[in-house]
Amino acid sequence: MIQPFAKATKDMSQSQVNSLAVKSTLVVIPILIVLGLFGRVLMEKWQIPRAVLELTAGLIFAVVAFSILLKGSQKTEEKSDEPAAGEPVSALGVAMKMVVSAHGLATLIVLLAVSQDNARTLLIFAVLIGVMILNMLAMICKRIFLGKVGVVAMQVFGVVLGVMQAGLALAIIHLSLMELHKDIFS
Repeated sequence: MIQPFAKATKDMSQSQVNSLAVKSTLVVIPILIVLGLFGRVLMEKWQIPRAVLELTAGLIFAVVAFSILLKGSQKTEEKSDEPAAGEPVSALGVAMKMVVSAHGLATLIVLLAVSQDNARTLLIFAVLIGVMILNMLAMICKRIFLGKVGVVAMQVFGVVLGVMQAGLALAIIHLSLMELHKDIFS
């Protein structure tokens, strides 16, 4: 997210970058909450068992984690998230093209669908808002992150988080399979 944002805002002043980062964060939070709740309602209407939804979350986490871990060993052509030359950079464009990911939205929907009480749902929204604030801070501090030390530190941190996420994914998959097994053989 940081590199496409940095390219898209390279001709902007720091105050313009700050304003765009704040506006895109304020735009994306309600969009994600509405989409997450809509997805939750849809999942409930389809009556998908909780264990299957948990397995889905584990698989999504695993795919993303392994793609992070394997990205360094593969040379892939990345898609461009930045606007075309001369295209204005908008808060909605940044929010939808650079901040929201399909796997992130899918994970939010699954987490909301398996949430069994309001306190947990509020916790999920609090974590979502926290992550969006961290994204905003990363956009504001893009020059620090894209310096030589910043890039290396981000790559190392990405691998560490990828390994942690892979472990979390496998734990979720294991627990959901145990629950499915229990349901089938009970």
